[in-house]
Parts: sequence; structure tokens; C-alpha cells
Amino acid sequence: MVPRFETINEKRLLGKRMTMTFSDNKTGDLWRSFITRRKEILNNIRTELWEDYAFYSQFNKLTK
Repeated sequence: MVPRFETINEKRLLGKRMTMTFSDNKTGDLWRSFITRRKEILNNIRTELWEDYAFYSQFNKLTK
């Protein structure tokens, strides 16, 4: 595979953050607080929901 640079159209992302610790995992609370307000997003073109899975999966490994 050869890496390449591409120019893409502008994208806008929307998100929330919450302070938590490994012993006080509030990931579910954070996700629910975002999902319940999803309909407030105006001019939504796409409906995909993304989460920072790389961090989330590492966080879950450490809390299990």
C-alpha cells in the first residue's frame, strides 16, 4: 500500500466530552447524553454516529 494525500470536502464534526477515571467509567452516560440530543442537530446531512473507538476500546480493556 502506498500512502497518498487527497483533498476532500469540508466536514464538520460535533461531539461532547466528559471527565472520568478508569474506576469511575462514565462512557455510557456520555453516549446517552449525546444520543438524546441528536435531533437538535440542524442541517444534518448524514446520520452516522462515530465514537473515538481506539480510545474507547483501550479504556474498556483496562476497566474489565
